[in-house]
Formats: sequence, C-alpha cells, structure tokens
Amino acid sequence: MTFDIGPTQSETTDSGQWIVAASEQTGITRGVTSLKLYSTTAALGALRARNENWDGYGSAKPQNSAISAAMAYCGIFNEELSNSPFAWSMPHVSSNEDGHVTLEWWSLARKLTIYVTATKAKYIKVAGPNITTDMEDGDIETGQFRELWSWLRQG
Repeated sequence: MTFDIGPTQSETTDSGQWIVAASEQTGITRGVTSLKLYSTTAALGALRARNENWDGYGSAKPQNSAISAAMAYCGIFNEELSNSPFAWSMPHVSSNEDGHVTLEWWSLARKLTIYVTATKAKYIKVAGPNITTDMEDGDIETGQFRELWSWLRQG
C-alpha cells in the first residue's frame, strides 16, 4: 500500500499549523509537539520563502502542497520509529528543480534521499557508485520507513 495523503486544506504560513493540518489528514493529530520534529518542520516551512529560480538555474519555487505533504510524512516517519532502536534525526531539507521537497540523510557510506510531491514520496538508497548493485529506488509503502531507516543506520 502506498501512502496517499492528498491535498491539504490549510494555507497558513505558520510551520506548526502546516504539520497539524497535514497530519490531521493522515490520522496523526499531535502536531508539532515533538522537539525531534521541530527543527525539521521549521526547515520545511522555510522553503516557502524560495521564489522561482531560487538557485539561479531555473528551478521551480517549492510547491506548498509538497511542503505540507513532507511535514505530514515526517510525522508519519517519526511515528514509525517510535519503537525502533534508531531515533529520528533531522534530514538535510531542500527542494529540487521541479518544486518537490527533498529530505536527505547520510550514515557512513550510505545515503537515503526521499523526494516528496503533493501526493506521494519516493526513496533512493545509495550505498556506492554502481547504479545496478549499490542503488535502489521506489515508492515508500506504508510502514516501510522503519526498514529504510534501519538500512541507513546499520551502514
């Protein structure tokens, strides 16, 4: 089963409100009460300040719907890790040329990147330079983040 969080209804600029609105749609109603997520939420909210061509290479302005979805996903991911030996840590937060949100984590030689659009999240696992044997990608399925996180942290 793939996550389908759909569009959000809130258009407030307060980063806390975004995750509350997005999280309510996914059944997570605790909002920004976790200090573990606060910095990530703030970094995601800051993406709204970017304009078109924010990087000087013609990249699109980050989509508000993708930012809201990323906030909701981060809440879901943190929840999945609640009974894990590996605690949540803040990702590198950015956006790509299409206006989608990127979340990246590194651990030794491994890298986990998640690309978030308004309605889905995709991952790429990188353990080396060979695209055939060292990389894997796909849609993030329900409950899969804990497995991805474990792969990253055990590397």
